[in-house]
Amino acid sequence: MFLRSLRLVLALALAVPVGLALPPAPVASLDVDWGKFLGPYPVPGSEQAKGEEAILFWLQRTRTREDVARARATDWLVPDAFADLYPGGFRFASKPKTAALLEAGRVALRPAVAVQKKNFRRARPFLALEGLHPCVEKELTGSYPSGHASLAGLLARILAELDPPHREAILERGNQVAHDRVLAGAHWPSDVEAGLRMGAAFAEGWMAEHRAEVDAVIAAEWKR
Repeated sequence: MFLRSLRLVLALALAVPVGLALPPAPVASLDVDWGKFLGPYPVPGSEQAKGEEAILFWLQRTRTREDVARARATDWLVPDAFADLYPGGFRFASKPKTAALLEAGRVALRPAVAVQKKNFRRARPFLALEGLHPCVEKELTGSYPSGHASLAGLLARILAELDPPHREAILERGNQVAHDRVLAGAHWPSDVEAGLRMGAAFAEGWMAEHRAEVDAVIAAEWKR
């Protein structure tokens, strides 16, 4: 319920579709101008930027201990953030080929995100807004796009490809992990939306270029 409410607030403030509910623009390969794909973040002082400020302070006032604990649990994001979607104490260490595939995707994504952070040079919200206090570790890298959200989007898209029966739950978990960065005061809402879009689109292109490896993992560990 909380996540649905947060996504509604974000949608009203940003006036754009949010999260992974809609697919990103098709990406046939990884030869993409990611800066153009993402577009600019809201201009400081604009109505959209003021809406983002309001969201951040509202979340700071209303987040619960449970919310904070959940956000802190993914401060270092690993595939096991999705593990509780499965019964029986499942961990991705039990699927080593899957774990290796997800790690390869993460390694490929990371420099692409780092370049965009450096190019956009957006300040973190807690550096720009007096009185905003993150409940997770303060990172001082560029804020746009969110690296956490990019990784959440990538992991969710790859896992959804491997495990279609759990697709909706997997994509929803990716959304939750990403939007918890706004709840925690670590990112602006538009950082997260951009990160989710980039991560999901990157995953589609990366899987297209590594189709044989993806199919081998499905055959070995996700028999249908």
